[in-house]
Amino acid sequence: MGVSSIIERRRFLKLAALTAASTVVSACGGGGTAPPATQAPAGQAAGQAPTPTAAPAAAPTPTTAPITVSQAQPTAAPTATVTKYNEAPMLADLVKQGKLPPVEQRLPTNPRVITPLEEVGQYGGTWHRAYRGLSDRWGPTKLLEEQLIEWDAPDPNTIRLVPNFVEKWEQSDDATEFTFHFRKGVKWSDGTPVSMDDVKFWLEDVQLNKDLVPEPSFLIRQKVGDEYKIATVSIVDDTTVTIKYPAPNPLLPIQIAKNGGGMPGGPGLLAPSHYLKKFHPKYADKATLDQEVSKRKLSSWTDLWGKAGDMQGPIAFWFLNPELPVLYAWKIDKPTPADPVVMVRNPYYWQVDTRAISFRT
Repeated sequence: MGVSSIIERRRFLKLAALTAASTVVSACGGGGTAPPATQAPAGQAAGQAPTPTAAPAAAPTPTTAPITVSQAQPTAAPTATVTKYNEAPMLADLVKQGKLPPVEQRLPTNPRVITPLEEVGQYGGTWHRAYRGLSDRWGPTKLLEEQLIEWDAPDPNTIRLVPNFVEKWEQSDDATEFTFHFRKGVKWSDGTPVSMDDVKFWLEDVQLNKDLVPEPSFLIRQKVGDEYKIATVSIVDDTTVTIKYPAPNPLLPIQIAKNGGGMPGGPGLLAPSHYLKKFHPKYADKATLDQEVSKRKLSSWTDLWGKAGDMQGPIAFWFLNPELPVLYAWKIDKPTPADPVVMVRNPYYWQVDTRAISFRT
């Protein structure tokens, strides 16, 4: 097929994104993964900074998300009316005991539905994994990474980008503005609803706090020429966030799927503010915070969070802190130096598989 000597800007950006995607897929293929963690239940089936600006007047154009090499269709949220959700027997038992609310109250209004490649797994049992110690922390992380957008390979002939934590995303024609629509009703692993307070906290008190994060996430920081510039983040409503970049950023969805941009292993733009505020001097009592630092034999409150923005401190890192609310399928129960390290189900996980739902016909 012939190629015109003049390619319009929009076509160029799309071609650039597709080319980079092919490079990423090739680079990732065939590589070994560090032995992941732990021992965990098997068969997961369900279950001061700038103030954000007003939303832009013009509505961005929907993104063409899939990057495919076959005609397979993207994984879609169910359109039928859900009449009942199933769940793991061990979680159903907790509901009967009054220790958990019913599964319908724990899931968002539109959970992501995962179609298995071959078949849905069986409930029960213990999933044993190799683990080499704290230096192998990224092994366990690979078991539970959740990005706003992710790569999906529904069959051996397809690779594409799909919404994951977000219900959908949109971008402007020039790829300078991206709008992310969160799933309504998602909850942290302790049952606290995800809210825009979590976005504001992540942005203003974490990413734009130079004591905590010397170099902010690529989600809000863009290199333009020889300098880095901060994007403008706008909270549109209870489930919608818009990011405006100073220059076109067409590869952002690919970068999100590859690196996330948020807390280790978690979706970008969010941090559990209701918990982490207890360890931030803007909100916490100084004497209490100093006591926490002293108890852990650390030098500063920032050490509770990590070093140079890595978020791998004893408070902010999911792998070290069983009390940290998370959005993963698994949460740490017995962290290192326990042997074995143990991860358990997150009863508020926002994804289900095809066996966990039944529809009205």
